[in-house]
Amino acid sequence: MSRTSKADYNRLSVSNNIWGRDFASPQAETLDHMPEPLELTPDNAKDYDTLLKICDNSHDIWLGQRELIQIAQGRENAVDLNNRAHNITLSAAFGVGGGVGDNVCTIKGGCSQIRLSGIIFSTGNNADIVLDAYSDQSSDLVSGVLLGGLVRADGQPITIILGRFGSKIDGYPASYKVLFWKSLGYKCYWCLKRAAVKLGLMGGKK
Repeated sequence: MSRTSKADYNRLSVSNNIWGRDFASPQAETLDHMPEPLELTPDNAKDYDTLLKICDNSHDIWLGQRELIQIAQGRENAVDLNNRAHNITLSAAFGVGGGVGDNVCTIKGGCSQIRLSGIIFSTGNNADIVLDAYSDQSSDLVSGVLLGGLVRADGQPITIILGRFGSKIDGYPASYKVLFWKSLGYKCYWCLKRAAVKLGLMGGKK
């Protein structure tokens, strides 16, 4: 599929199970293994689009089983999962320190068997969780998403956008609110953008 947006600037990324730091910057580096400890609360968190990106068929990753991973809020997301990442379990303090981004977590591009639990501290302008936003890399629906262990630190409902016709979550948080009108807007946007890409009106860069 053609890329229709700029490359993300991420604090820590894992693509095809290969870890890297500060991709899309002059300081980008590929790592031999997952860094320990995970340093995802830098002072300049808002300089990053996303603090943790898991994508491109990365799989069998379990983070935060002993204690919650601390992840700050970026401009766009705290966590972004895309392009068929699968069998991912993440227990975290999402958006620790508070702040506002586009979303707290985005799950898209045919990701499957995704389990998120922990506490959300930040706020998404769109929603806390966005499922099936447009992906340049895959048009597959997300599947097997479990969010039952998520709560907000402020006690408010977790807001969710279902971005495609057919989007669903298998396990909801105890307190949640699907944003109907925003979900409808995302569905319409996805269809229109997909049509524009197919007609060659957008994209062109791989």
